[in-house]
Amino acid sequence: MSASEEVITLRELLQAYLESKRPQVHPIMTRHTEQVFEAYEAALKVRVPRSNADFPPGIRALSFVWFGTIESILNLQTPLAGALEAGLVVSKLESAGPDGAAVIEGIRAAADTARQLRVAEVEILRRLLRICLAGADPSATMEEVRATGIYPGRTPKDFDIFDHM
Repeated sequence: MSASEEVITLRELLQAYLESKRPQVHPIMTRHTEQVFEAYEAALKVRVPRSNADFPPGIRALSFVWFGTIESILNLQTPLAGALEAGLVVSKLESAGPDGAAVIEGIRAAADTARQLRVAEVEILRRLLRICLAGADPSATMEEVRATGIYPGRTPKDFDIFDHM
């Protein structure tokens, strides 16, 4: 593996899994995120638990934490989470004086807190997955990911949502 070769770990696998569970703007992007996840899973030779039955019998109780953490991550919202372009909102707040500035600061603080929470929760998932894997921490190069024949590439190069509206 060359020093410049990207390495895929359980963290990237979990982030791809979570992304595959989020609503996407178009079915093309839905399939793309699913294929990235499937390729990472195949390259790492790891199956991300999708039900209680995917947990080893002696630790199935941990599935409660697993699925609760996934739900928490997927439901985490911030004030501007649904905005594709928040420029108009921000400009209105900037022109609203000190209260508008305080709202902007509050939005930034909420976004920072949400980012920290996501990092902590992905780490919870990574550690739970390692428990399921008896401590294993596999990794794969992007060359190995591409070799699965599943990986679709970084993003659909010619995808433009406006072409599909």
